[in-house]
Amino acid sequence: LHIMALIVFGPQWFFGIDSIFECISVVVVFLVAWFSHKAYKLTKEDRYQTMSRAFGLIGGGILAKIITNIFIYSSIKTTMPVQQIDILYDIGYLLSRYLYVLGLLLLLVMIVLKIKDRRNITLFALMSLLLIWISYYSYYVFHSLAAVLILFIVQHFYNNCQTSKKTTSKCVFMSFLCLLLAHLTFMAVEFWRPAYVLAEGLQLFGFLSLAANYIMIMRR
Repeated sequence: LHIMALIVFGPQWFFGIDSIFECISVVVVFLVAWFSHKAYKLTKEDRYQTMSRAFGLIGGGILAKIITNIFIYSSIKTTMPVQQIDILYDIGYLLSRYLYVLGLLLLLVMIVLKIKDRRNITLFALMSLLLIWISYYSYYVFHSLAAVLILFIVQHFYNNCQTSKKTTSKCVFMSFLCLLLAHLTFMAVEFWRPAYVLAEGLQLFGFLSLAANYIMIMRR
C-alpha cells in the first residue's frame, strides 16, 4: 500500500489511464526527437541536433518511469520484500527524473543560453543530479526544477514568437507553456487530487503540439 501511494498520485478512477497518457507521450516525444534528427540531416543546423538529443533524453525519462511502474506493479503481486520494491522505486524514479531534467537542461543551455562549453554543461548536469538525489521531497524538487527550466525556455520562445510572428513559432511557445503549466499543476496534487488528471492532460497536449509543429515544418 505504501508503494501504491507513492505511484498513484491522482484519483483512483484515473489509475491506468495515466499510463496510457504517458505511453502516448513517450511515443510522441520520440517522434519529435526523430523529426528533429531529420531536420538536422536536411539543414545541418546544430539546434535541431540539440533538440533531437534533448527530446531523446526526455523520452527516455518518461519511458524509465513507465518501465519502473510496470516492474513495481508486478512486484507487488509477488512475494518480493517491500525493501527491495522501495529500492526499485528509488532507482527507477531517480533515473526517470534525471533524464527528463537533463533533456530540459540541454535545451536551456544550448538553445536558449547558447552555452557551448562542455565543462559548464557538465557542471549544470551534476548540480541537477545532486539536487534530485539529496532531496527527500524529490517529487516536488523534480517538478519545481522542471518548471524553472521550462520557464526560461518559454520566455525564449515567447520572444521568438513576438519577433517572427510565424504559426510554427506560436505553436512551439504554446507547447512549452502547456508543459510549464503541467509541472506547476503536478505540484498541487497533494492538495487537490484531480489536479493530476489536468497535469497529465496538459503534458500530453504540450508534446502533441510539438509533434504537430514538426509535421508542419517537414511538409514545407
